[in-house]
Amino acid sequence: MKLCAAFIAVASASSWPGQAYNGTIYQYCGTKVTLAAASVNATCSLDFNGFDFAHISIPGCFSQGMGSNIVECNGVEGVTDPENLDVTVFWQQDFDLDGNLDNSTCAEDADITFSCQDNGAAPSGLFF
Repeated sequence: MKLCAAFIAVASASSWPGQAYNGTIYQYCGTKVTLAAASVNATCSLDFNGFDFAHISIPGCFSQGMGSNIVECNGVEGVTDPENLDVTVFWQQDFDLDGNLDNSTCAEDADITFSCQDNGAAPSGLFF
């Protein structure tokens, strides 16, 4: 059982570098993290410490759009996990002076900060 718990703890946050495969460069590195957040009937703001992302996925958290490096989303009862946000981010990765992928331009799970503001009710308006 301890082994299983250790695996879950390690699997709850991970980051990976961009890849080059058979001459094809995949210019995105990524991070997957589970954040302990009470997001139901709340608006959560996620900040990425100034890093640029190419794509973000937060299942069950609904957004009206995003700012430059801040994403706001709203949890809905019966849809959103009441205790966690499962966040997957693909970061925009740059090249170094030699044309290689530069992993220092990738954020990691520690670069994702968040706060949730309880709204006391489900969000109103159109969300996606």
